[in-house]
Amino acid sequence: MEKYNLKFIFVLCLIFSVFQSCFKSQSNHQYQTVPTSLVSKYWKVSSQKVKGYYDLTKALPKNYSVKGNVDYTQYLQKAIDGYEKVMMPNFPVLINKNGLKLKSNQMVYFPKNAWLIFQGPAVKKLDDVLKIYNVENVVLINPQIEGSKFARIPQEGQWSAGICILNSKNIKITNLRIKNTFGDGLFIGSEDGGFSEKKKVKGG
Repeated sequence: MEKYNLKFIFVLCLIFSVFQSCFKSQSNHQYQTVPTSLVSKYWKVSSQKVKGYYDLTKALPKNYSVKGNVDYTQYLQKAIDGYEKVMMPNFPVLINKNGLKLKSNQMVYFPKNAWLIFQGPAVKKLDDVLKIYNVENVVLINPQIEGSKFARIPQEGQWSAGICILNSKNIKITNLRIKNTFGDGLFIGSEDGGFSEKKKVKGG
C-alpha cells in the first residue's frame, strides 16, 4: 500500500513540475510584430490600393438585396461602362445570362464577400459570366464567381465559363475563385480564329 502511495506522490510532483515549467515559460513570453513581408504576402489588397475605385453598390437601386437573389446585371453593367476602376458590392449579386462585359483599361476589385452568382441558363457560346472580349489592359483582383451548374433550369452544351478571355491581351488576374460553372472556370483563347496574348493569372 505504501508503495502505491509513493508512486502517487511521485506522479503528483511530476505534474506540478510540468505545470510550473509551463507557467514560467508563459511569464517569459514576449509578443513580436508580424514581419511586413508576411503581411503583404497574405493580405490580398490593402485598403490604400482600393482608393479611387467606384463602388458599384452606388449604382444599385434603393433597398437593394444583399442575399444574391435579385438580378442587378443591368445596373452593374451601366456603371462598368462608365468607370474604368470599379469595386464590386461587398455581398453576393445575381447576374443573368447576359453576364458582365468589361472594357479596355479596366480594373475590377472584389472585396472579401463579393460574389457574382450566375443564374443562367447556359445554352450557347458566349454565355459567360465575366466577359473579357476583344479588349486590352484589364486587371481583376480577387474575382469570386459561382456558375449555374446546379441551377434547376434547362441547360445544355459545354459553355458558360466563369471568366472568359477572347482575343484580348495584357490581362492580369489575381486570387481568383470560381466554382460550379456549367463550362470552364477560366477560358482563354478565341471563338473566331483569333488569339489572346500576354495573360497573367496568379493565385486562386
